[in-house]
Amino acid sequence: MSFPTTQIVSRTGQHNNQGDSRAGFLKLFSGEVLTAHRSQNIALSLTRKRTIKEGKSKVFPMIGRNTAYYHKPGDLIQASRIPGAERTITIDDVAVAPVFIADIDEAMNHFDVRKEYSFQNGEALSDIIDYNIFRMVAKAGLIASVEDMKAAGLMPIKGQIYTEPVSFKAAGDELDGQKIYDAIFEAKSQLDRKKLKAGKFVCVLPPDQYNALLKIKNIDTSPWMHRDVGGGGSVSQGVVPTIGGIRILMSANLPSENETEGLIDTPEPLLDTEIGSGNQAKYRGDYSKVVGIIFADPAVGTLERWNITSKIVDEPLRFGTTLLSYQLVGHDIIEPEFAITLLKQ
Repeated sequence: MSFPTTQIVSRTGQHNNQGDSRAGFLKLFSGEVLTAHRSQNIALSLTRKRTIKEGKSKVFPMIGRNTAYYHKPGDLIQASRIPGAERTITIDDVAVAPVFIADIDEAMNHFDVRKEYSFQNGEALSDIIDYNIFRMVAKAGLIASVEDMKAAGLMPIKGQIYTEPVSFKAAGDELDGQKIYDAIFEAKSQLDRKKLKAGKFVCVLPPDQYNALLKIKNIDTSPWMHRDVGGGGSVSQGVVPTIGGIRILMSANLPSENETEGLIDTPEPLLDTEIGSGNQAKYRGDYSKVVGIIFADPAVGTLERWNITSKIVDEPLRFGTTLLSYQLVGHDIIEPEFAITLLKQ
């Protein structure tokens, strides 16, 4: 009996036994990375987002408020002059999440390994976006005057509106559910007085503050949970309802350190001298007292050049393959009056 010297190989990554033997793997891996990214990231959809196909920056227009007056019979009606300004947002550098494996077929066929690689790539990239957006929102929420605007490198427009951060009165109040509830309503009152109604506001809290709203001893004295007065949510499921029409979200990616000398939890964009964006210091700030942010999408803008993308990169001299996920985005303040930062003592 004679045996064939070669054998036909069934490549499970091919489509109809034709073309790239890894096409199916890449599509599956890319889809899982994107799914993991979307499920982990909460900040991106809460900003004013624009996409560009070329270049490195885009202008976000700012339009002020109009004025009204009483018309005198017989006079020619004169149009009002609405003030305007613009914010230019630049993209940062390419953020990458690579993973190197020695045998692509074996790794991609092993469900648990592939799933974990996908999750890790998506989570790593989403963490950068979340942290940087929340840093910008926190900085926007601290702008309360023309001087603050200029210090932040922003051009005030005529009739500029300002909101102020809300500070807890005593140390430890930021861990008291009732005090957190009161602080959110204090911020809401500011927004209402300033007639800031664009879109829906959200409140993002760190885990300790979010869970403080759930750790209640008497539900009858907690209106945000008491259903008889329109409360909602579920202690058993760990869900906090809306408070005063403001949706309450939780994220462990809120900045909480003094990062004036450099970012702690995520890498920084590159310097000009490193052939980078020059945005190294853009996200720096003192966030050591931040315990929450309340904002709507006009507060911060996101400029996207490349959405999250994945590639398979052969490395024959390393006898392996790199699975690479990357993105190219940037964030900056647009209308700071739409953000209020909650501060502990």
